[in-house]
Amino acid sequence: MGVEPQVLIVAPLAVFVAFFVFGMTGFGSSVIAVPLLAHVLPLQQVVPTMVLMEFVASFLLRRGHGGRSNRRELAWLVPVAVVGIGAGAILLARLPAAPLLAGLGTFVLLFGLYTLLDPSFRGVIARAWVLPAGLVGGTFTALFGTGGPVYAIYLSRRIEDRREFRSTMAAMITVSTAVRIVAFALTGLLLHLKVLLGALALAPVMLAGLRLGSRVHLGVSPQRVRQALGAVLVASGVSLLVKAVG
Repeated sequence: MGVEPQVLIVAPLAVFVAFFVFGMTGFGSSVIAVPLLAHVLPLQQVVPTMVLMEFVASFLLRRGHGGRSNRRELAWLVPVAVVGIGAGAILLARLPAAPLLAGLGTFVLLFGLYTLLDPSFRGVIARAWVLPAGLVGGTFTALFGTGGPVYAIYLSRRIEDRREFRSTMAAMITVSTAVRIVAFALTGLLLHLKVLLGALALAPVMLAGLRLGSRVHLGVSPQRVRQALGAVLVASGVSLLVKAVG
């Protein structure tokens, strides 16, 4: 059975844009690609495919900026996120498609609005926030591949230096994707030829987007990136909710 034409159009475009943003910010690939890919492919295929590409991309990005990660923050956040990832992987393997699409659409829409509104709070938050951030981020990471924004909201309130934040996020994505690979293998989500072939076929597009995003990340206004990302996410969230209830 051949690949449908809309998949050949949507998949490369979504992956390129997603990893272009990942190259600039150190996160955000799945929150962009997964909602778009979910229109043409089942989530149980999309999320494991993205996790394989994210693992490679985060490793490459971190290698290019080694030594800047905040290990203290990672030591607190990673163990909590692992618990959430375990719960999310079980839910992804067992829940039907409609509730998954509705949940993804709601999350993406709300995060898109948050991104556009850009709350003015810029202070350092308490360490105790690592518990909800890790649990929610881990669960959404496994369910939809969209936990990165949750980690980013927390870490951006703990790390002020932009380069250190970007490198720490890349390290967090590397660890969380490695854990997801194990969790998806145990639940059987990775044991499908379509997932492996999809990741291999889209790897060149992923690398091109990552390379371009890494080159321009310091020359692009964070406000412009935020506005563009927020608009895409709001549109994606609304379209997914329409698809879920349609």
